[in-house]
Amino acid sequence: MSTVLLETKNLTKCFGALKANSEISWSLRQGTIHGIVGENGCGKSTFLKMLFGLYRPTSGEIWLKNKEVEWRGPLDAIESKMGMVQQHFALIENLSAIQNIILGAEPVGRLGVLKEKEAIAQLESLLPSPSLKVPWHTRVSELPVGQQQKIELLKILYRQSEILFLDEPTAVLTPQEIEDFLEILKLLRKQGKTLVLISHKLAEIKEVCDEVTVLRAGKLIYQKPIHETHEREMVRAMMGRDRTALTSERSKNDQPVILLEMNKVHEKTFSRGQCQDMSLQLQAGEILGIAGIDGSGQKHFVEIVLGLRPFAGEFKLFNQAIEHSYGPLRAREMGISIVPEERLKEGLWGSESCAVNLSLGLEDPLFPFGIVDQKKLEKNVGPWAVEFDVRFQGLFQEAQTLSGGNQQKLIFAREVMGKRPKILICHQPTRGVDLGAIDLIHQKLLDLRAAGIGIIVISSDLDELFLLSDRMVVFYEGRSFAHFHRTQFDPRHVGMAMTGLTQK
Repeated sequence: MSTVLLETKNLTKCFGALKANSEISWSLRQGTIHGIVGENGCGKSTFLKMLFGLYRPTSGEIWLKNKEVEWRGPLDAIESKMGMVQQHFALIENLSAIQNIILGAEPVGRLGVLKEKEAIAQLESLLPSPSLKVPWHTRVSELPVGQQQKIELLKILYRQSEILFLDEPTAVLTPQEIEDFLEILKLLRKQGKTLVLISHKLAEIKEVCDEVTVLRAGKLIYQKPIHETHEREMVRAMMGRDRTALTSERSKNDQPVILLEMNKVHEKTFSRGQCQDMSLQLQAGEILGIAGIDGSGQKHFVEIVLGLRPFAGEFKLFNQAIEHSYGPLRAREMGISIVPEERLKEGLWGSESCAVNLSLGLEDPLFPFGIVDQKKLEKNVGPWAVEFDVRFQGLFQEAQTLSGGNQQKLIFAREVMGKRPKILICHQPTRGVDLGAIDLIHQKLLDLRAAGIGIIVISSDLDELFLLSDRMVVFYEGRSFAHFHRTQFDPRHVGMAMTGLTQK
């Protein structure tokens, strides 16, 4: 049994009356991968932030190598060979990959010349796998999400961190990227690194972790070696109950209503991830799943449907021909709603209240003459948050202070309850969301399908697509490369189509 490297004693963090972590006594063994699981808002990220010096504990102790430490900030933790990859990227998009990695620890020669070549050579000597290499001189804004996640990991490896805190690192990755990333974690463990991994994906925890800790409502429920627990036990500890089975079937329709139709839709200007040849249909009362390696055209496809990107080719909405660009206001008026890929950047006004965020896009009926009536606002939007089980201190809490899963449910509540769409587009609907919220979102999507709504689900999680979809389209290099009916769903065939190896 390896020695204890890091431990906490009765660690507690309060935000006003809210107790985010309550008397957590926990230990981390050297040279292991330790998983931390729990529902959104249970205190996982808060706990890591205290260990890394981003938050100061309200009470309790942190011990590193048998010595009590009191971090004044994250720089103290970094000097003690700790590194953290947070759930939301902290990258400067206009800088290159290598400039982001060395930022704050730049190797500088005489006359202040930046020694990027030396930094790259040092990094390449530290890599546990060649697959962790990224295009060093490419701007972050031009790189796919999977590459950006690697940059975040490289930032802490460059500083030669020995303890690595990873908060939902695979949430943004495709199945192939996840498999590769988990192998990298195993190699880091072989190199003697110690890792703490937060994940909602219990299969990943079982695959790579040596120990697991379950948190619920800010308290430590148990800490066990991974071989002494199983998924069902973890789920019960996290949720206090078993998962709820999905209950909804698609209604049969001999004469399907086509809500959206594309035929050889493409973009005129070249850019990464552009649509080159999109041909597909969406029917009323069905869920159309879209799979593909990140950057295969998913984002551009969404922007075309939302009227944000010009195109050529045949595009019909509700049997009406759409010209090369028709604008997002018209898309909204026609009944199209979107749960976007990046909730904080594209779906929420972080510094505003939950109530205001629930009302975005619905200002006219809720704010007559531009006047905010808080009582009227609360009366109208409050039930939407209840319907989607958004857990917060109050409707007027800032949206950016919610956990990721509750932010996602807040967006769903607005787009579904507030806008009552005819077409709902969900781009990564359960990314970084806990099991309870996943079950709720999935059930709501099935209920909407039963009510005749046309739903497009774009996800990097093939299991999610297989569970929800009536039909699937695989995107590859900007084309609708392969089409599958539910009876044809097969992970091997779909995975091959995602890499362009076969056409179904």
